[in-house]
Amino acid sequence: MINFSKKYPIVGSFYYHYKHDNQKSLNDYSYKIIGIAVHSETEEILVAYQPLYRPNHVFDYEANFNVRPLDMFLENVIYGDYSGARFRLITDEKTIAELNKLDFTQI
Repeated sequence: MINFSKKYPIVGSFYYHYKHDNQKSLNDYSYKIIGIAVHSETEEILVAYQPLYRPNHVFDYEANFNVRPLDMFLENVIYGDYSGARFRLITDEKTIAELNKLDFTQI
C-alpha cells in the first residue's frame, strides 16, 4: 500500500547524486525524475530517474533510465568525508533552466 505520508520526488524535477562534483560539468551525476512506480509483485514503491550524463552504466544495457526503491532514494549515506542525502533536489532556477536545455536523446 502506498504511504502518502512519505514525500515522493516530483516527476520532472532534477536531483544530484552525492557523487556530484561542482568542479566538473553542470550535469555531472545529475538525474531527472521520470516517474514513481509500484513493483507488481512486492508493491514496493520505486523511483524511475534518467541519468543526464555519460558514461552511465544504464546505457551499457541499452536502457533509458534507472529505478531504485523509494526508501533507498531518500536515505542518507556516509561515503568518505560525505554524510548526507543520497540524492539532493536541485532548486537553483538557473541550473534547472540549463538542465532543461539538454537534449536527452544525445546524452
